[in-house]
Amino acid sequence: MDSIVMIMLKLGGSWTNDYNFNSNLTFAIQVLYSSTYKDFIEQLSSILSDSYNATSELKLSYMVDGCPPPVYINDEASFRFFL
Repeated sequence: MDSIVMIMLKLGGSWTNDYNFNSNLTFAIQVLYSSTYKDFIEQLSSILSDSYNATSELKLSYMVDGCPPPVYINDEASFRFFL
């Protein structure tokens, strides 16, 4: 059985100078640990389709305590590292 990872998403915001993220919307999703970057993007696209359109820019980033600046998720390797 595949493990499930819970991921908190904060959308529609920006990083502050002190590396906090101010968001307009926050929610959690379940992602299978075996998911690929493509699977993850498709899952996000289906969730966000009501809020964002095809021309919206999607940037994925996260922070690890004590390790600024934000790390971006933009390919398979960075997604696997994130999970």
